[in-house]
Order: sequence, then C-alpha cells, then structure tokens
Amino acid sequence: MIKNVIVNKYGFNNIIYIKKKERSGQQFLSFRDIHMPYQFYILEKLDENRYWKFINRFEYIALDLYDMLLSYSINLFRKLYRDVFSDNLFRKDFDKKSYIFENEASQLLNNILKLTQPLKFVTMCQNIIINNCTYIPQNDDIIKYHKDSIVQFQKYHQFNSCPNQCEDNTTEILQRVFDQIDEDGISDIYLWKGCDYED
Repeated sequence: MIKNVIVNKYGFNNIIYIKKKERSGQQFLSFRDIHMPYQFYILEKLDENRYWKFINRFEYIALDLYDMLLSYSINLFRKLYRDVFSDNLFRKDFDKKSYIFENEASQLLNNILKLTQPLKFVTMCQNIIINNCTYIPQNDDIIKYHKDSIVQFQKYHQFNSCPNQCEDNTTEILQRVFDQIDEDGISDIYLWKGCDYED
C-alpha cells in the first residue's frame, strides 16, 4: 500500500534516492546505519529542467505520512465499527459478527496494527525509495549536493534513540481505536499481530 503512494508506476518519481559516490575506494555502511548520509531528493520545480530539493534522510516526510495514515485509518475503522455496533466499545469476536468485519474492516485493523512503530515505518519508507526510486541524474537535472548536516544528524540520532519511536505503541493505538478495551481485549488483538511491514 505505502509503495503505491511513494512510487510512480510509470517511473516519473518526485521522490528519489541518489547513491553517494564511494570515497577513497570505501563504500558507505548499510543505509540502515544512522551515520550514512542519505541522499533523498524531492522534485521542487519542473520546466525544461528538473529541480531537486535535498531532503537528506526523508524522516520528516515519512513521519507526516505516518501520522496522516494512522489518523485516517483509525477514524475510518471507528466509523465502520460505530455504523455496525452503534458504539466503539471493544467486543470479543467482533470480526465474526458482521460481514464487513470479516473482510475490509479486518484488513483495515491489520493495517493499523502495522503502524505501531514510527521508526520502523520511516525505515520502511526509506527502503521503498532506495529499492524503487534510485536515480541517476541527467543533464537536465539541477541538483544541489549538500554535505550531511550535523544538526540533522544529531536530530536523527535522537529520533532513533527515542524510546517512543522504537517501542511498540499497540496498546496506545488500540485505546484510540476502541473507546473501552481492557488488557484481555488487547491480548486478543495481539494474537492478530503476526504482521510485519511489507513494501
């Protein structure tokens, strides 16, 4: 689902990754390493040339996307749930009490459960861009290459180290999905949670 939002199926991507050149014959570390200066760019302007704006690690755009997707998904699930049950109180086996919860709404809840770790979501977005939007600049590309910002590196390092970005927020998110859900209900939902991020 996220890949369809980020990657243009016709190859005209407005978010790209440009590989850094090797220095002194050494390659950079894995892109998952926070010390690697990422090279993500967003298309800022298009005329006879393409003007690319440096966005370094892409984490701010990915977090905005994360917040929008999570809020939209929770609100949609709550609306569907209220339409069926007239409230948003957790019910055991709710997925078997209505056709829509056997299919579409269950998939929606599964998607919500995939959005429990912001840092994992950012890394997934970075992976999608690196694997699908790596770009070799052409003559009509205007790109300002920048060194890795020390300030942004420090912020990214703090982001990576922040417990609420790395921890699983399932309980907090489920409390936003349902008006009342106890520990037993959360345990029931955890049984659904055999899901990892996918492209």
